[in-house]
Amino acid sequence: MEAVKSDFVDLVRTVLQCSVDIDFGSLGIQTLQDPRQLIDVANWIRFARIELSSTDNFDKALNELDRCLEHRSFLVADAVTLADIAIWARLLCNDSWQQLCDKEAKNSPSVKKSYPNLRRLVDFLNHLPETHKLGEALGQNVVPLQKSIPNNLSDENVARTKTPASKGRAATDMKFEEGGKFSDLPGAEVGKVVVRFPPEASGFMHIGHAKAALLNYHYKEIFKGKLILRFDDTNPAKENAVFEEAILNDLPRLGVKWDDFTFTSNYFDKMIDMCTQMIKDGKAYADDTDTETMRSQREERKESACRKNSVEKNLAMWKAMQEGTEAGLKTCIRAKIDMSSDNGAMRDPTIYRCKLEPHIRTGTKYKYVSI
Repeated sequence: MEAVKSDFVDLVRTVLQCSVDIDFGSLGIQTLQDPRQLIDVANWIRFARIELSSTDNFDKALNELDRCLEHRSFLVADAVTLADIAIWARLLCNDSWQQLCDKEAKNSPSVKKSYPNLRRLVDFLNHLPETHKLGEALGQNVVPLQKSIPNNLSDENVARTKTPASKGRAATDMKFEEGGKFSDLPGAEVGKVVVRFPPEASGFMHIGHAKAALLNYHYKEIFKGKLILRFDDTNPAKENAVFEEAILNDLPRLGVKWDDFTFTSNYFDKMIDMCTQMIKDGKAYADDTDTETMRSQREERKESACRKNSVEKNLAMWKAMQEGTEAGLKTCIRAKIDMSSDNGAMRDPTIYRCKLEPHIRTGTKYKYVSI
């Protein structure tokens, strides 16, 4: 999240040339934990920086934004993120956008306005109290569109761009990057290799899914082993049967065939028993520390006060989670590993938290899910 914030600050300071201090806490943006959503936000900030700053790409960029917002309120999540703020900020400082809005404002109300979906988002952020201060600062600093660098450079100009080292060199003298290679699997035995592809059915397949599926299928074929397709259905708020069906249809198109098909939810009872055993063994504990404090403690490598809970107290808090009580909803289960580890992921990671949304398969039987 910090990298995304840095990208946004860079957009405001360098592209929009605005020196206003940005208080992220007062912007009312949703805090994202999903790495894929953070990547999407970073890409939209880059989109605002590049596509909305070029005369050649501007109209196309507006059409793309309007299309993306046709069936959703916001660009990435179900609430305002820095992706939405970045697009809004760039348009607020854009004279072409302002001229378009001013021109269409003079038309009759019966005349359909262009980019209705994008306008809906911009108007929403214009009237959002949390963005008022930033909007005032940005509105005073209109940044015109820039012309793209032409592609049809003359031979003379191209010659000037050549470095002395590149002139006169034959292609046979140059080194080119070799193609990708599959890594070896030391100790792997033919007929004994088991690999798995565990997609989360919260969206359609993307290039990352394809890479993982093809990589695992390669090793399955090479070692004449077995590929397990397991839907990691541990996020009921985002999962949808439509995405499951789409993934099941897309994998054969990639030439990927699986041997076993299962769901993480098939093992919920066993996972709960294992978590209970970890608590009894002192290898996990219940923590009701608020999210911000927990994040800060992880960064500072400080142990939570709950780390010293007795086994009895941890089991009682674990039971409250299973019952979905008010106290249970504020609690999570963390694995007791090493809060001083240089690897942040090893600093007592969360392994269970409450989720009241109905599960696509188990309904409301479980009020908590593994992470």
